[in-house]
Amino acid sequence: MGYGKRAVKQLKNYYEGKFVSLSEDQEECDEEDNGIEVVDDEGLLKENITPRKKVPTLLKRLSERRPEKLDYIGTSYGLTLELLRFWKKFSFVPVYLSQKENDLTGEHSCIMITPLSTDKTASDSWISAYFFDFRRRILKLLGKSFQSFTSSLALSIIHNPAASKSALAEKITLTAINTFFLPHDIQRLEAYSRNQVEYRLIVDLTTDLGMLYFQNKLDGIDTIQQAILLAIGLQNKSIDTVAEELNMPVNQILAKFYNAIKKLTKQIVDVMENKVEEELTSKEMKRDTAGMEPVKESLEDELTTAAKELEKKQKKELSRLKKENLSQYAIKGTEEEWGKALAANKSSIISVKREYPLN
Repeated sequence: MGYGKRAVKQLKNYYEGKFVSLSEDQEECDEEDNGIEVVDDEGLLKENITPRKKVPTLLKRLSERRPEKLDYIGTSYGLTLELLRFWKKFSFVPVYLSQKENDLTGEHSCIMITPLSTDKTASDSWISAYFFDFRRRILKLLGKSFQSFTSSLALSIIHNPAASKSALAEKITLTAINTFFLPHDIQRLEAYSRNQVEYRLIVDLTTDLGMLYFQNKLDGIDTIQQAILLAIGLQNKSIDTVAEELNMPVNQILAKFYNAIKKLTKQIVDVMENKVEEELTSKEMKRDTAGMEPVKESLEDELTTAAKELEKKQKKELSRLKKENLSQYAIKGTEEEWGKALAANKSSIISVKREYPLN
């Protein structure tokens, strides 16, 4: 680890309270014997200048003093790709970038901060809000004040894991699509995705595609495709300029550009198709349930009522049967008569004497 990295790491650890601090008694003693005496202006005229017994040291160890309570620490420097990457390694987030170049160095002044709060959830929330606002403004200025930036520098500015890892961005919705694109615009993108038109016909749409992608509304393209989309769509650079900047042949740039537009177009079309499918399903459900009415009682109450009605019906049927004359269906004959009848022969016909004649 270099001296710069070591110094920044130690500074963050110090203000986050990771060094051993003095006890309260030692602090009070240091404050009393620090050799500093506050006097008013009138006392200065009568002061006797004599050597002090205890003069405070010019420098102290970090473990010998308690750190101030800070919410964040910041840095300001002339923007270069190397310095930007250095500060991003320590979770510093850009919040300001000067639109005017320095007259001496030709660099843009950049301010970056990193939170020191132990409550990571709270700190991530406010630092992410700062960064998202900063990123939105930078995206709009890439084609103006920052058009001279290389695509790698511009990508490094608007991509910052320290600010975006805690925030879940909403994916693109049909409302956003209708805001940015007309139906004919979608048709042009689909035609380009099918190789039916050349890229010049959809270059005007790459600005909106770039704004949506770099605000995390769309995803799915690699770093080279991101650089090409940013350079063409947001910085208004030509294909030849992008090819020279990325040191790639023009045909490879166009191939990468085509694949990126095809992936982004598919995501947009999928959202539109899913919305139409949801609306159709909703209409079918409303049509199927139009004649249905909700039950007035629960299933348990309905079963209880049905059981009571069945029991009442059974009692009524039993009472009716008791009142009827069932003696005509009775089988007569004593056991002795049945024994003689069964023993008389093996015929399948059995005769039993009846007490009353048949009608």
